[in-house]
Amino acid sequence: MPFVYQRSSKTRDGADACEVSCKRHACNLQECIARLPTSVGSVMDTSRCTHHMDAWNRCCDNVNLRLKESVAKLASTTETLPP
Repeated sequence: MPFVYQRSSKTRDGADACEVSCKRHACNLQECIARLPTSVGSVMDTSRCTHHMDAWNRCCDNVNLRLKESVAKLASTTETLPP
């Protein structure tokens, strides 16, 4: 994820639909990753945060599906409009 959020009500300028709608999941995931144990020179094991990653992905998939359906519905209604 290229963005970092604090728990506030404002999203960043230019945020896409997924960032806006799934912000809570992004915060939860970032908090989980921040709590992982780290040591110098080691790779962070993010497997403890898999449930947060899955929730983020499901949320984004749902947002993208709804967006795609809205665009398709809009396109079909504009095609049926008389000239």
